[in-house]
Amino acid sequence: MQTEFLLWGLGGLALGGAAAFAWSWTKISILRAQLSAKDEVLAERQKGFDSQMERLDESFASLSQEALSKASENFLRLATQTLEVSKTANSGELKQRQQAIEELVKPLKESLEKLENQNQEIERKRLSAYDGITEHINRLMVETGQLNNALRRPHVRGAWGELTLRKAAENAGLVEGQDFTMQVTTEDGSLRPDMVVRLPNDRVIVVDCKTPLDSYLDAVQTADEEIKAVKLKAHAALVRKHVQQLSSKAYWTQFQDTPDFVVMFVPAESLYHAALEHDPELLDLAFRSRVVLANPMNLVALLRTVACAMEQEKLKENAQEICRVGSRLYDGLRSMAGHMTKVGRNLRKTTEA
Repeated sequence: MQTEFLLWGLGGLALGGAAAFAWSWTKISILRAQLSAKDEVLAERQKGFDSQMERLDESFASLSQEALSKASENFLRLATQTLEVSKTANSGELKQRQQAIEELVKPLKESLEKLENQNQEIERKRLSAYDGITEHINRLMVETGQLNNALRRPHVRGAWGELTLRKAAENAGLVEGQDFTMQVTTEDGSLRPDMVVRLPNDRVIVVDCKTPLDSYLDAVQTADEEIKAVKLKAHAALVRKHVQQLSSKAYWTQFQDTPDFVVMFVPAESLYHAALEHDPELLDLAFRSRVVLANPMNLVALLRTVACAMEQEKLKENAQEICRVGSRLYDGLRSMAGHMTKVGRNLRKTTEA
């Protein structure tokens, strides 16, 4: 606009000269004053507009903050309500699931409790049984020690061997006093075997019991292998010595109708096998010396054979006795039949007369 006024002024200057120029300059000044006033008004308006914009910005910010706060509160309230509803629903569903799971695992829980109770009872019984076994083992160890000490005394060893020999004979089916006799003295009184077994046809078997224990017990009680081997060899040597001594007694010459051998009874399998293991030629020596080595097992077999033979002999004697009694009965019946015939004939003659 200033440019248009300026051009207009210049045009007037060119046409009207200096007067016109003055008038134009005045007009220009007025216009300039008006423009300045308008600029001031516009500046004031701009300030007012800026101030209003600031207030609007502040109001908008305040409203935005308030709206955001209210929206947040509403959101939180709504979220809280939704969460409470969901929590309540989930709590009910969780309780139902928990009840269902409890019902499902209840039999398993009961079974586990029963199993636990059974395990506790088994463990209690096991501990009780273990205590009982321990006590029994301790008692056996004490009794074994006492028996070991007792068996080292000769008269106790002799009584134990004699008892074992008697039990072997009874287990074979023999009867004491009828089929065998303990501690029989020979006619001259010089020998006294532990047992004499009667055979058919008045024959007998002489049995003598030997209990070599000292060296064997020493070998069992030691943990040193070298000492054990030495003791077992001493045990075998002692058995060999008993064989030679028993052979020198010649029992077959002291009894009538006795076999030409004597039975040497060793009352324990361990004693018997330990001697044979450490003296392999012991059996050959015994056979050559007319001595039959016997342990409880083969002595029972030997005596059982004797018992069977005696039973067969008794059956034979009973059969012969039955034949003799039957023959006498037949003779008596035949004689009685002759007498009855004679009586009948006489009665008939008497009736006729």
